[in-house]
Amino acid sequence: MLSAQTDGAWRDSIVEVSGEWEVRRIEPSSKPTFGSILNNLTLPLEVGCAFTPQMGQTRPGFYMRTSLEYRSHKTVGWCVAAEFDSYTRKYENQEVNGINVTQGRDWTIDILAGGGYRVPLVKDIPSFMAKPLYDNIWSIGWMLYAGGSCQTLQKIVPDHYDDQGEMLYHVETLDTWVPTIKMTMSVEYSICYGISVYATMGYLQHIQKTQLESSYIGELITSIGITCFFR
Repeated sequence: MLSAQTDGAWRDSIVEVSGEWEVRRIEPSSKPTFGSILNNLTLPLEVGCAFTPQMGQTRPGFYMRTSLEYRSHKTVGWCVAAEFDSYTRKYENQEVNGINVTQGRDWTIDILAGGGYRVPLVKDIPSFMAKPLYDNIWSIGWMLYAGGSCQTLQKIVPDHYDDQGEMLYHVETLDTWVPTIKMTMSVEYSICYGISVYATMGYLQHIQKTQLESSYIGELITSIGITCFFR
């Protein structure tokens, strides 16, 4: 059986049905449809580590990324994405700006949007791009994002005096929003028409410093992920 998959502005057309054989050909669609747009939406999910150079005695932290991504083609070409990142780390720093906790844990979330491009790892790229395949394909991609990050730290503040005249304290959280940019490079393997796996290296830079970042130079991220298309 010869068959072709629906993708973007392309659609399948049945040419002939003979016994158990179904022959198909691909032809351009006259215009994008709701189905063709939904067909190229994907939900990437990544887990990995975030490393923070020159930020006190900060340990590598757990990193997770979820996003909604639209691709011009499932394996190659341009794409746009909106994403939500989260990571948490333990830190030890005697001079945290506005915080009286010198050892603790910070939580950071990133809300970002951006775009990029994927190139197939084949010898003849122009020929492949003219008629891309879906299965058993390696590609390399670059993405650039912009948005905001919110870092949450804990601090101890006075509460009230008890009956014995002693001051009681409670723990508050301090949230700091800062503008952020992020760059990533990934190597992806398309297992089949609807599923890919990939590994990513990324660099994230806060445009302004947060309370914990007196000597911050950026966030290094390593992660692995899986991409599942809507259909």
